[in-house]
Amino acid sequence: MIEKLLFEGARERKQLDRIRGEIADVDQELEALAAANYPVDESIDRVMRRTDESAELARTQLGYFTRPGDFPDLPDSSIGLLAVLLGRDEVRDLLRTRITELTPAPGLSTDERTQAISDLATSRRELELKEEREICRLEAKGCVVDRRDIDPEILLEVWDQLDP
Repeated sequence: MIEKLLFEGARERKQLDRIRGEIADVDQELEALAAANYPVDESIDRVMRRTDESAELARTQLGYFTRPGDFPDLPDSSIGLLAVLLGRDEVRDLLRTRITELTPAPGLSTDERTQAISDLATSRRELELKEEREICRLEAKGCVVDRRDIDPEILLEVWDQLDP
């Protein structure tokens, strides 16, 4: 009897294993999204926001170079100093050239990245619900299935939908 249940359980687990594989695929996509580059324009905008902040600091620090005493801490304001000395537009053009050289493929904008992560999170949740429903089905047939990293909300949602 036990051998029959074990054999049946192995066959029955194929659906569960497939769902778990889909969850792993979604997790890999989420990891790739987290590491995806920004598009060149958005990268430049991000650097330019920092440049504008640094330029303000650099403008105030330029006065330190005209008087005796300690020099300011330049690492925070070095790009701002460049913007003051070279001009903001020239710094932007240099950034475009360098970032374009460094970026192997078009990146995802913040909005695109946010939407993709949201879509994948929704897909992952649906797969987790599907996984838990499959586990409940297998358990109803007498199979013992481990629940790995189960979200209590998923568990409760599925259990609330079960027939008493």
